[in-house]
Amino acid sequence: MKMIAGLIEPGEGEILFRASLSTAIRLNKQRLGYVPEEPHLNPHLTSSEYLEMVAQLRGLSMRTLSEKSSGLLSLFSLYQDRNVPISSSSKGMRRKVLLAAALLHNPDLMLLDERFLRS
Repeated sequence: MKMIAGLIEPGEGEILFRASLSTAIRLNKQRLGYVPEEPHLNPHLTSSEYLEMVAQLRGLSMRTLSEKSSGLLSLFSLYQDRNVPISSSSKGMRRKVLLAAALLHNPDLMLLDERFLRS
């Protein structure tokens, strides 16, 4: 999974997703959404602030962020607590924040860590 997400390079062989991942890694990262197993988030940020940070890192406009974030926060029942620090959220709520962040840029492919689905 980390190889597909572009977090580590393949030791050998090749991974293809519309093109070779090694030659088009930047383009493919824009097409991928990745939710890691452990929800490592800055505990001082709120859900809204985290989504804003992810949007900036992905080069999304503030307009896109405002259009998408409230809808995703509502979809995952996080809107009411959008301004509460992540440190006071449950592990499940933190995972929902990661999922919302992974969906923020409309990825073609979502990579969900296996244990994420079991919780």
